[in-house]
Amino acid sequence: MTFAEKPVQPVTSCTESNKINPLFHIHWSTGLLTGTDGAQRNVTLLRDSGSLQSLLARNKIRDLDFTDTGEFRLIRGVTGDTVRVPLVEVNLQSKFGSGSQLFGLVDSLPDEAFDALVGNYYH
Repeated sequence: MTFAEKPVQPVTSCTESNKINPLFHIHWSTGLLTGTDGAQRNVTLLRDSGSLQSLLARNKIRDLDFTDTGEFRLIRGVTGDTVRVPLVEVNLQSKFGSGSQLFGLVDSLPDEAFDALVGNYYH
């Protein structure tokens, strides 16, 4: 089954600050994601200063929350394993920047409290 074939249920993300590990306190914030249908929802972002690629959790968003660019990125985690992920475009407003942003789309993130990791290559 490919990314495009996986059924995804709409999820409303509304992370409460008390559910976020206190060690992340100064590194997280919320943003406003606008889908291709104009629907808006809050997302919880974690700043990852050790990453070049921003990542978006597929299990936390709807199909209408992003546009598939048809491109892919290779990402490598701390274990050294390389993974090929689709590159998607989202309309996001946050303290890290506003407008059209590119994210790698992953199945999920290690910490369920977050919808996205914001890396250093955020534009």
